[in-house]
Amino acid sequence: MKSLLILRHAEALPAGPHLPDPDRPLTDAGTAQALAIGAALAVRAIPLPKVVCSSAVRARETASCVLEGGQYGVAIEVSQRLYNAPGEELLAALQAWPEDAERALLVAHVPGVAELTGILTTEHVDLAVIFQAATLAEVDLNIDKWSEIDYGTGALRMLLPP
Repeated sequence: MKSLLILRHAEALPAGPHLPDPDRPLTDAGTAQALAIGAALAVRAIPLPKVVCSSAVRARETASCVLEGGQYGVAIEVSQRLYNAPGEELLAALQAWPEDAERALLVAHVPGVAELTGILTTEHVDLAVIFQAATLAEVDLNIDKWSEIDYGTGALRMLLPP
């Protein structure tokens, strides 16, 4: 059995003429959100052996702050494929993961993270409304290998709003 933590990046600065979307950093509030998520995971003794995030600055900073907040000592895998990816693309990326971890944290963007949560738990793409910045979902997966992850293979275990 696998477990997946799905996290929308924390609050970031808005894009603008001098700040392209991929380069948007976290706000101070976003940094605090991500640090608090890491601390909350550590208090619950939730291990994070694998952390994968989008290549966007806000996703990388969110992942880094989660690890700092929880005092986790793992490396972050950065994937361009996850940047603004829809739920089905995130699912395909998960299916290609190596079998090196029973639990993983995925940090990406809406609507993809909400779509993925819906795909895994309800077999529908219908949860976008609940994924504000720094929303975290934990999905228990009824699979033995990441390659088996698919529609309806998960059960929502936890949903933490920011």
